[in-house]
Amino acid sequence: MNESLPSTVRVMGAIAAGAAAAAAPTILLGVFMLIAFPIGFVIALVHVLLLGLPAYLLLRRRSAFGWGVAMSAGFVIGAVPTGLIILPTTSFADGGAWTPALAGLCGVLGALAFRAVVGGASSAPKSFDPAIWE
Repeated sequence: MNESLPSTVRVMGAIAAGAAAAAAPTILLGVFMLIAFPIGFVIALVHVLLLGLPAYLLLRRRSAFGWGVAMSAGFVIGAVPTGLIILPTTSFADGGAWTPALAGLCGVLGALAFRAVVGGASSAPKSFDPAIWE
């Protein structure tokens, strides 16, 4: 077994940590957090499983999975699906850009928690293969 890869337990813990951190802003809702946190956790968990874990596996293979890469991927994973969902119903000129931006920040929180638990590559791959972009 490759010692540089994280164990399954660490990856599962990272998934849970990522979803919990992404749902954490629901605590700002006060009493309503009792309802909002479980819903937010499930939504964040779906994002982590369907988008975050495949992104992690791809990025881990292609480059060093550092803090900056995790934050960038987390923002995209949070903001893009939310933006696509609200795009038909909201005008970005009327302040509709705040929703994807806030979802992107939740994605960054989840990605940072995921990265903290699972760890990352200490350095980039020794060689760069331009064929990965083809």
